[in-house]
Amino acid sequence: IASHALVNPAVTGITPDFATIKTDIPASQGDYWVAVGVRIESFKMISTFALAIFKFGHEFEIDLLGKSSMVFPKNPTGNANTPALAKFDIGIVATILPERGVVEIRGDVMPGSYIQDPRVVLSGGFAVLLFSKDQTSGKWNGGKAGDFVLTFGGYSPLYKPKPYYPQNVARMALTWKPFPKLDVKAEMYFAVVPEAFMFGGHLSANFNSGGSFNIFVHFNAGLDFIVWWQPKHYIGHAYADLHVGATIDVDLLFFSIHKTVEFDINGDITFWGPPFAGHAVLNVHFFVSFTVAVDFGAAQNTPQPISWEAFQDTLLPDKDKVVSAALTNGMLSKIEIGPKENIYLVNPKELELDISSAFPLKTVSGWSDPTETPLTKTTIAINSEITTLDDFGIAPMATDKARITSELSVMIKKTGKSNFNFADHFTVEIITKNYPASVWQKVPTLGTLPPPPTQDNNLVNLCGGLVLKAKEPKKEDAAIVSGSDFDVITMPDAYWATKSFSYAS
Repeated sequence: IASHALVNPAVTGITPDFATIKTDIPASQGDYWVAVGVRIESFKMISTFALAIFKFGHEFEIDLLGKSSMVFPKNPTGNANTPALAKFDIGIVATILPERGVVEIRGDVMPGSYIQDPRVVLSGGFAVLLFSKDQTSGKWNGGKAGDFVLTFGGYSPLYKPKPYYPQNVARMALTWKPFPKLDVKAEMYFAVVPEAFMFGGHLSANFNSGGSFNIFVHFNAGLDFIVWWQPKHYIGHAYADLHVGATIDVDLLFFSIHKTVEFDINGDITFWGPPFAGHAVLNVHFFVSFTVAVDFGAAQNTPQPISWEAFQDTLLPDKDKVVSAALTNGMLSKIEIGPKENIYLVNPKELELDISSAFPLKTVSGWSDPTETPLTKTTIAINSEITTLDDFGIAPMATDKARITSELSVMIKKTGKSNFNFADHFTVEIITKNYPASVWQKVPTLGTLPPPPTQDNNLVNLCGGLVLKAKEPKKEDAAIVSGSDFDVITMPDAYWATKSFSYAS
């Protein structure tokens, strides 16, 4: 970051080298960019430089480069030669592509960072990646809308990140050398992805006294843990190893002593659940060696399906958040008549209404005007398109497609007019959305949980709602206004609302 052609002159005060800028930022016909930098000093302890670059022309892009140096406190003793108690240098690079629906942020703890003592060195990286649209090309090719990752220190060794996820994210680490004969290092990581979360760490310490009578101690311990959402199951691995020894290497007048005595004990445990179970091993080596292995709990097997009540409570939204509707075109004005109640005045020719469901749909239907007797229901012709998108199950419940009913019904009422034909006034288009495969993937065998989705196929494209668009008015429906009257056509205030929703198992 510091050597970037647009950052270095601002940080160092050196006159910009336009030849370098021309090389680092090559010209592209039809594209434009503007860069704005800001430098902030806070309490003589925090120094930040941030550069925002806006690119436009063929594609709008926002890039952010930032470097922040924090010193706490600065020269605490008043002596310029006394180091501060802590220093953090952090660099951040971010890319935002609104049209492609991509937000990516990468950051690193930069060299020179420490805490308490310059010998306590800090390092590591973090990353954030969000998709709001499917990615069909470039470095994020294969990413799906709704996919995301948040990681500090990388991923678990039990998890293989997707190829378009940020790679090579360095472990958050602390390296300490309190004195020449002792080294201590600690590492940790934490990550959240659509299908799971994970965390873990590693601690090691090495001591070697050296000399004719040498004592050495090596200690290692670590933990890796990952939890998949639903059906909730987890697996973890923990280990510890202590190796202690002493070496005597002495040459005397008539004889020499060369002897090494060692003691080694290490433990390893792999656990899973629920219910909590696992396998543990203990190894001891001191003159004689022996191993003790222990199994506890149930054998590792496929998680069991959950009940409808558990599925509803843990994976479905609140009932008042299942269906959402939004006017996406044709709105002229909005009138607030209550805290959460609005009236929308719309142009009926351009009316466009998006109705979205929190879970996938198998059927979309339209109802006739409720003033009709009897009330009739018309299945919208769009269902022929849904049949290619309705092949899903409820994976945590091991329920297949045949046992699921998921229907969105829409009723349009026109005041003062009976026999209102839904299809005469609206065209209908389906909305496709990405849903987590761990919840909605197909269940090949009823009652048997499907295997976890692969890392590159953890989202499924299903029907998630519909778009209602007003049809062009027919000529015979045109309004006739006398030339002597004001050329104004009025319409009643229009509004929409969603009814309360209830689940059925």
